[in-house]
Amino acid sequence: MKFEEIKLEPGFMLQLQTGTLEDQEKRINCRYIGALPGKYLLVTHPANTRLRSGQKLVVKAMIANGIAVFPVVVQSVMTAPFPMAYFSFPANVSVKQIRAATRVNVSLPVTVTNLSSLSVDSIEGRFADLSISGAKVELKDVVGAVGDELELAADIELGDIRRRMVLKAVIRARIDRSTSEQDEDYPAVYGLEFLTTDEDNQLLLQAYVYRQLAGV
Repeated sequence: MKFEEIKLEPGFMLQLQTGTLEDQEKRINCRYIGALPGKYLLVTHPANTRLRSGQKLVVKAMIANGIAVFPVVVQSVMTAPFPMAYFSFPANVSVKQIRAATRVNVSLPVTVTNLSSLSVDSIEGRFADLSISGAKVELKDVVGAVGDELELAADIELGDIRRRMVLKAVIRARIDRSTSEQDEDYPAVYGLEFLTTDEDNQLLLQAYVYRQLAGV
């Protein structure tokens, strides 16, 4: 795929991988500023590392249908009018497609409300794994039965942005814990299928899952 086809907008978050063991343990993020096709990419200089001319990097970008990955070489670094870096223009971009069923392990606090039963209070818990089509939630108490509709609210972080994500789902299974898990603080475990939701929350879900898969 050509770089122009992924259609990055100014301000888009990118993750950089330097190849060093030290940097692999931390997330090195920058913002896309723009490009001169065939010549270079211009990005903000990451705050948590120092780039140098000639350095080889791998760049990851979360796009609508997956994760775009491409190699670049640092051409130059500037400090004025603000810290920026010029990268070589990528010859091609590979895209890792993300299936709807691809799940990531998370521990994301969530509040769950049963929309099918007004007699059940909202229950606190966490997402244990998450995909763009469903999830496993672990809750502090029973929230409902198979077939009940739920509303799930969680605060997520996308780079330096914090948003409230609200999703609707249906309970597809009640999952029994193994013996080794019985002392957990979340005894009620459910398998959920997400229902069609508004576009903003659907995009938040996709963005969060893709970022977890990409490690950004």
